[in-house]
Parts: sequence; C-alpha cells; structure tokens
Amino acid sequence: MTWAIAARSILDGALDGTVGDDPLLSAQGIAASPDQTDGDLPSDAAAVAGAALTAWWLGAGERYREAVVTTVSALAARSLEQPFAHGTLLRVAAGLAVPPRQLVVVTGARDSALAVVARGADAEVVTVVTTEQARAFADAGFELFEGKDASAERAYDCRAFVCRLPVSDPAEVSLTR
Repeated sequence: MTWAIAARSILDGALDGTVGDDPLLSAQGIAASPDQTDGDLPSDAAAVAGAALTAWWLGAGERYREAVVTTVSALAARSLEQPFAHGTLLRVAAGLAVPPRQLVVVTGARDSALAVVARGADAEVVTVVTTEQARAFADAGFELFEGKDASAERAYDCRAFVCRLPVSDPAEVSLTR
C-alpha cells in the first residue's frame, strides 16, 4: 500500500512540475530530452501519461485522467504522423478510448479460486486485496476501493467505477468484457 502512495506522490510531483520534467531523471541530475519520441524507453511525456492513466484506473481521481487528456492532445498530431515513434503515447491514448474495466477481489487468500479466475479476465485493472488493504487504499483516496471491505470473499466487476453487485462464485466472474 505504501508503494501506491509513494508512486502517486512522485506522479503528483511530475504533474505539478515540482520535480522537473521527469522525476527519475531529475533525481539523478539528468536533464530530460526535449524530444518526445520513444526510443528504447518511452518518452518522458508518455511515461508520465501512462502512470497517470494507471492512477486514474485505480480511482486516484479525475485529475489524472485530465492530465492524460492534456498530454495526448498536445502530442496527438505528431503521434499520428509518426506512430512508430510514439507507440507508448498511442497505447495511453487507447486507454482513454473505452471506459476501463476494473476487477477488485477482496479475499484472505491470494490464490483463492475467485482470485485465480479474476486474474484471467480481460480488464485494465485486476487487483486482489485483503479487506484491510481495500480499506487502506480507500483511506488513501483510491475511490475504486471504497466500500469494498466485505468480511466474506467477493469480486467486484466495475466499468468506469460503476460496479455490478459483488459475486462470490468464481463461475460468475466474466472473463470477457
């Protein structure tokens, strides 16, 4: 859980500009490249946009989706002209095109039948957490986990943060969208 809070803090610094263009490069005293194309690694803009997309999918807030939209919009024309040079950013843009499917399994056993089935589902986010972890994520501001602290094992199948009724039978977890 502390890793998610630390990651969000680094991401916030990158989005706010308090740690420079790229938090990892800045930490090493290296200036970010003005070139926003992917090489062996994603460009700094695409990497930050990808992290923001993941934060939004986990329910960290609309601020992160808005940051992705801003970055994708700013680089869209160049990305479409040179798609091989902007693969990461185009993947991030695709993540905005369809509402995300999020599966949250609350269980005491990480290898339970419900958790195993959920891990095989077609979803942007599949998380397997304990009741305590779900509460901790919710308390840290990740809305995807709010109210998902049932005492019994449950799987929550959500589309853009709107969840169906929870299920406890692995056969009721849809593997497809």
